[in-house]
Amino acid sequence: MHADFDGIVALLIALVSSALSAFSWIVTYKIAAKIEAKQENSENRRYFYTVWKEMSELSHIDPEKPTELHVRTKFNTLQFIAGQWQAGVLDKDMAVQNFGRLYLEYVEELRKINTIVPVIGKNGHQLLLDAPEITSVGNEIQKCIEDRISISKGK
Repeated sequence: MHADFDGIVALLIALVSSALSAFSWIVTYKIAAKIEAKQENSENRRYFYTVWKEMSELSHIDPEKPTELHVRTKFNTLQFIAGQWQAGVLDKDMAVQNFGRLYLEYVEELRKINTIVPVIGKNGHQLLLDAPEITSVGNEIQKCIEDRISISKGK
């Protein structure tokens, strides 16, 4: 009977040891996941400065007298930002907060160009059809802005 008791104690010790080992593995995994998420978020925020700089250097376009350089620069910047947004590289909260409305203004500026832009050979609407990601991201930004407004009104 003493041998049975020793066997039960050994089994209990093994079970407790296994449970503690599993628990420590789970805690370690969760901590590592949090650290990785914070690092990714930090990298996205560092990257944000580059994108913000690109947006802040764009100038407004007169839809009646668009120049190829201004249209191409604005289009390429919006396409670049849309790609970064969709790839998850850009911190979306910071983008919406800092230049979300400006992004929407710039998309609308392109949309209002009804004349064919020299060298490009397209109007603004046609350009946006060539890059649907620009409009898609604009719709997401608009929804984020509306959600922020709803949340702030609900407080």
